[in-house]
Amino acid sequence: MIAVASPPTQTILLYDVRQYDRPPFAIFDLKEHEQRFNSLEAGRNWSKLEFSNDGKSLLVATTGPGHFVLDAFEGTLTHFCPRKQGRSDRRAPGEASAKKAAGQGDVCFSPDGQYMVGGTGEQNGLMVWDISKEPNRDKVASTFAELPTPLNVNGRAEIVGYNPRTNLICTADQDLMIWLPDPELAP
Repeated sequence: MIAVASPPTQTILLYDVRQYDRPPFAIFDLKEHEQRFNSLEAGRNWSKLEFSNDGKSLLVATTGPGHFVLDAFEGTLTHFCPRKQGRSDRRAPGEASAKKAAGQGDVCFSPDGQYMVGGTGEQNGLMVWDISKEPNRDKVASTFAELPTPLNVNGRAEIVGYNPRTNLICTADQDLMIWLPDPELAP
């Protein structure tokens, strides 16, 4: 399966990789969710599209006020993960701005697909959202944890990646940070 984002139409198109020359077998419309959670920049600030490792969820990351998690089979919104502070400091691909480079996605899934890790939108820190639990009735996920960055780090977490093999989280902007798990917190 291949997922293609179409920010101008605010849709996600799913194609069968074995029949890529055919029309999409599913189209997920995010217009209603964009207007509700991201009204000022609806469809113009998508920065990343990613399936969870278990294949159950589809992440539509934005540079705006938060990120969308969809059911990968039905396209329904399962969670909206709000940032602590407005939007990312980077622009989305295709967004006009001479000052900042395009963002690459400041959020990612944990290897088990139960959590999302992303930038807070502020100068320092990471947020973790538990997407294995039911969100509130408005589909807004609550923050599971916030991880503060050291004071000597410059910039925000504008790019976030998780390496499941080594259990490391890397963030980047002006500085590159490698987050090691705390053995004191391990079960």
